[in-house]
Amino acid sequence: MAGAPLVRVFYVVYPDEPGLCAWLNLLRALANPHEKEPAHVTVRGPYRQRYRLPRQAQTVRGTSVHVPGADAFLSERQSTVILRCQAEQLRALWRKPDYPGFTPHLTVCDGLPRALSEEILDIARTIPPFSFRVGELQPILSKSKQTTMGLLSAIDHTLLAEIAGERLHAEALRRMATSERLRLLRQAIVHAAVSGLIQPAHPPLFHEKSEREQP
Repeated sequence: MAGAPLVRVFYVVYPDEPGLCAWLNLLRALANPHEKEPAHVTVRGPYRQRYRLPRQAQTVRGTSVHVPGADAFLSERQSTVILRCQAEQLRALWRKPDYPGFTPHLTVCDGLPRALSEEILDIARTIPPFSFRVGELQPILSKSKQTTMGLLSAIDHTLLAEIAGERLHAEALRRMATSERLRLLRQAIVHAAVSGLIQPAHPPLFHEKSEREQP
């Protein structure tokens, strides 16, 4: 039908640790409250429809992901701030034609002006390395005219209040001045380290032949 929204299907994993997941969602909302989806690592896609996943997909749950730090994809046509991820166990399932190589990551924000993205990148680089485990591979349906805001509905308001020092509804982030949101973003990173929500972690030691041994 003419004018129908374009539907794309991605397969993703979410952090399987509620406290960390809430914190990552809040980081994403503070960077850009107009982002649509909760924090995740995309493993496969886009597809035009759901597909039966390979057998290895059943073994993803519990996979350890290490985050060494923040980075960005910055060019004339792209402005994306990310947290890089190291997770060799995901390599066998990786299929993202739009991204060359094996580049798993958590997106902090995408599509913002270059200067603002660079400011957010500088802030994100203060996040110490950390690790987490993921849940099962799940589909996300993305529509070109999508207006639902799953990210804001996933915000932990207790965590937001602890960081802001006052009770706020997630919707207030969309009306908040950018400078104030970035102040809270800095505070959220400090809060995570002080509270022990994230603890500095070293990258896992992968078997040196892991790439050659992938099926």
